[in-house]
Amino acid sequence: MTIPPSKVPQRVLVTGASRGIGRAVAVLLAARGDWVAACGRDVAALTELVAESKQEGGAGGIFAVPGDVTSEQERAGLLDAAVAVLGGLDALVLSAGIARHALFGAITDEDLGATLSTNLVAPVLLAQRALGRLSDGGAVVLLGSNLAHRSVAGTLAYAASKAGLEAAARTMALELAPRGIRVNVVAPGAVDTEMLRGRDLSGLAKSHALGRIGRTDEIAEAVLFLLDSPWTTGTTLIVDGGALLQ
Repeated sequence: MTIPPSKVPQRVLVTGASRGIGRAVAVLLAARGDWVAACGRDVAALTELVAESKQEGGAGGIFAVPGDVTSEQERAGLLDAAVAVLGGLDALVLSAGIARHALFGAITDEDLGATLSTNLVAPVLLAQRALGRLSDGGAVVLLGSNLAHRSVAGTLAYAASKAGLEAAARTMALELAPRGIRVNVVAPGAVDTEMLRGRDLSGLAKSHALGRIGRTDEIAEAVLFLLDSPWTTGTTLIVDGGALLQ
């Protein structure tokens, strides 16, 4: 696939960039000429991502900014590092997340707390901390899930965290509109990432109207669409192969 270059290169912080959707977003952004601060906890994976990006020879570039978004101290540090290497900040793509599934009645305090902390609290507080660095007219894209819109047994904690993220995004969009900062959500269905390892992928494929699970690059394309949509804010773009039609 050919990625058209950005009209003006953007400086973007991407969390969860060491693997999965976050990594795919970083790769597509760099390929079209944007500059990316790639955040994640896996330093080796980030180093590999940077090296691969240089080999590909994209018009932009990727810098590794290791950090744990659930840590208040590390959130501050990774933002400082991102602004330092990029020279500013035009957009955030907040992709870091975890999935701990259990049926209601077997959900632990630790699993519920960790899920909400990573999937809801961390992106909201990171975006808030970034406000003083984010350019007016910039954009924030949050990674949600179609599970915020459908009930699947065993996904209570994850679904609640993603539904909360959508609600937060709408309020953020309203409050940041005077600065021209747009806030949107991409809500994927099942995507071929490490989160699905060990699960019955053929069964998951059948739950999508198009008959297959998604690819990370397909979700990354939706993220770039929202980054580039100047009159779209406070909305959720569901990219799930028709799972909600079933």
